[in-house]
Amino acid sequence: MSELTIRAAVLQDAPAITRLNLHSLGLQGADDATRRRMQIILQNPAHCIFVAEAGDAGVVGYLHAGLYEQTFTDTLCEAICLAVDEGSQGGGVGRALMQACEGWARRQGAAGIWLTSTFAREGAHAFYKAIGYTHVQDRRAFKKVFAVEDAAG
Repeated sequence: MSELTIRAAVLQDAPAITRLNLHSLGLQGADDATRRRMQIILQNPAHCIFVAEAGDAGVVGYLHAGLYEQTFTDTLCEAICLAVDEGSQGGGVGRALMQACEGWARRQGAAGIWLTSTFAREGAHAFYKAIGYTHVQDRRAFKKVFAVEDAAG
C-alpha cells in the first residue's frame, strides 16, 4: 500500500464515506444525507471523524468516534463506526485509524474506548483483539424509529 495519511474528515469526504459505508458495512445511504450528517457531527466538539488516505487510491477508510457520559463510569469514547475498503484491509488502515481515535480520546480526557461489533463480523473481532481490545460482553441491540411527524412535532 502507498503512504497512508490519517487526517480529520471534511465535508468533501462525504461521497467516499458513503461508499465505504455501503461496500464495507452494507449500510445504504446517499452522499447528500452523509454530508448533512457530517456537517452536524463535525461541529460537535465531543465527536471526531478521521479518514485514511492512501496515495492515488484516495480515502480507503474512516472512523467516527464520540465521547459519552454515564452515571457508573468515567467519560468514555465510543468508536462508533470504523470502515476500511476491502482491498485495503490487513494493510494497517484500521490500526492507524484506531490509533488516531485513541490519541484523540486521551486528549479529550476519556478513560478508555468502547466499541461494539455485530456477531457476524468475526474478522473485525480478531482485529480488535489483536490491537489490545478485550471482549467484555455480548449484547442485543434494540431500536425504535419515530415517524417523521413525531420528530417535527
